[in-house]
Amino acid sequence: MSEEMTRREFLQKSGAAAAAVGIGMAAAQATVNAAAPSEKILIGVIGCGGMGMGRMHEAMNNPSVEVVAVCDVDDNHSARAAQDVERKYGRRPKVFRDFRRVLEMKDVDAVIVATPDHWHALPTVLACQAGKDVFVEKPISHNIVEGRTMVNAARKYKRVVQVGTQQRSEGPFYSAVHTIKSGKLGKITHVHILFHENSAPHGLGRPPDSNPPPNVDYDMWLGPAPKRPFNPLRFHGQWRWFFDYGSGKIGDWGIHHVDIVHWAMDPKDGAGIAPVVATSTGGKFVIDDIRDTPDTQEAVFKYPAIGDQPPWVLTISVRWCNGRGVDGRNYGIFFYGTEGTLYVDRGGMEIWPEHDRKIEPEPNKNWSHMNNWLECIKTRKKPVADIEYGHKATVVPHLANISLKVGRSIRWDPVKEQCIGDKEANQLLFREYRAPWKLPKI
Repeated sequence: MSEEMTRREFLQKSGAAAAAVGIGMAAAQATVNAAAPSEKILIGVIGCGGMGMGRMHEAMNNPSVEVVAVCDVDDNHSARAAQDVERKYGRRPKVFRDFRRVLEMKDVDAVIVATPDHWHALPTVLACQAGKDVFVEKPISHNIVEGRTMVNAARKYKRVVQVGTQQRSEGPFYSAVHTIKSGKLGKITHVHILFHENSAPHGLGRPPDSNPPPNVDYDMWLGPAPKRPFNPLRFHGQWRWFFDYGSGKIGDWGIHHVDIVHWAMDPKDGAGIAPVVATSTGGKFVIDDIRDTPDTQEAVFKYPAIGDQPPWVLTISVRWCNGRGVDGRNYGIFFYGTEGTLYVDRGGMEIWPEHDRKIEPEPNKNWSHMNNWLECIKTRKKPVADIEYGHKATVVPHLANISLKVGRSIRWDPVKEQCIGDKEANQLLFREYRAPWKLPKI
């Protein structure tokens, strides 16, 4: 290829036939796109709500980026995003309601997927097929089969897919993880994650169903999820508390902390770790509102030995009815080792030695989670929160919810990603999509 020919010119000339295929384009185009861009990274934003706007502005702070398209089923969201983009670059981006139009843009190098959880998998998979790199919000999937399909798509089409588990890029967690990896806490036998708050007795409330706002394509918002009447609490911001679209507190927040636990406890930083038994109990006991995810949930996971680390147990405690925590903390992670206890949250870290000795923590390191992804787009290296890590962490709350729904412990085969000897539980690994949407098999 001539040095004078830009990457985009090369794509236009050599990829013209592949481009005509559209969304289901050939892997050949994905291979061409694997070349590191020598000019600006052109980004499309899919989902322009609170998280989408935040991620978009993080990307726009990088001088190598230009946002050229924004997409949302809510016209107010996309108009606000377009206004910010135009203010930044002096030109208006393309604006769409349908994310597939973004993926059809040959000049888009990468997309940010910041939709509700039930809309994470399909845009990510189709973006990989279209030769785009992806930044996808957490939890990565609505169910386990979606997550595995996303990993397979990233690998097959050689895409850089970063998950929005930004705690991997934050100092206290870096220090905590490397302190644990150093062996200073001894053998870890128990890790505890907690989320305790009190919104009793009425929680979100019970507003009546209504017509969707005229500026919203509600059928597109539902997408592969079941058809339901519009309700303002099953929509912007609060959708995560309904199993149709999310996974409750254990998935919405749990994924962040489980990801850190996996990073700390796995020599492969989260790619080679999974529980073999999952048990969860709880329910909607007190709060009188319309959500269907638990107001009280306890989950226990058994992990096998890895290297020098013996088997260990992870527990997750979710409360919406009582805000009292542990040692004065109502959210975060406790690592219990033979030589000491380590607690970490976004505010910092604390260590309590088990014996009359001092444990010096490893130093903090911070970096931009977004910039890590953007740099990996150029270098084609694995990002700090690779899609495989995100999938393995997301499996954990999904298994808890499956155990909760079937009312018994789940024995998990992490290689086959199947529940052992439990047909009913295996049926919950995926949900059939509402027509006409289909998840590609990869």
